[in-house]
Amino acid sequence: LKTGPPSPEFYSVQVGAFTVGDNAESLAAQVREHGFPAVRVVKGSDALFRVLVGKEAQRERAESLGDSLGTTLGLGYSVVREVSP
Repeated sequence: LKTGPPSPEFYSVQVGAFTVGDNAESLAAQVREHGFPAVRVVKGSDALFRVLVGKEAQRERAESLGDSLGTTLGLGYSVVREVSP
């Protein structure tokens, strides 16, 4: 049983998913160069390397961040819900 306060949830923007980690790192570096916050590569249980941006408490803020990524870098995105470990 887990005790203590619940893990906080947040929203991130996924801008890519790759089978090759180097490809994900390359995109992450490109996003970082444009000053976007909290850019990271996360390997999922499905062996895909996902490029995630931001850690927003509100879904609407994550969607706004995704729109900015689209305008600045021409990237499509999806908003994903995460839970801090």
